[in-house]
Amino acid sequence: MKKKSRKKKNKKRKKKKKRQRKKRKKKKRKKRKRKKNKKKEEEVEVSEEIKKEEKKPPKTKTIKEKVWDWVLINEAKAIWLRPKEEIED
Repeated sequence: MKKKSRKKKNKKRKKKKKRQRKKRKKKKRKKRKRKKNKKKEEEVEVSEEIKKEEKKPPKTKTIKEKVWDWVLINEAKAIWLRPKEEIED
């Protein structure tokens, strides 16, 4: 008889654990849904803000450009570009 009662207890424990797992899963699902809904609400709010901003004139941005001033050091042409009369040994 003791063995049977142990088996019954084990079965009950297992069932209880299963129920607890299911409850946890449900809670997790609900949390996910809530988060999704919150994100959707935020997106809607953001889109409304964007519409308001679109009505305003666009802001101009200042762009910094780098400009280099090169100084030519060697103005002489290469030997193979010069005419033969100019070249002296």
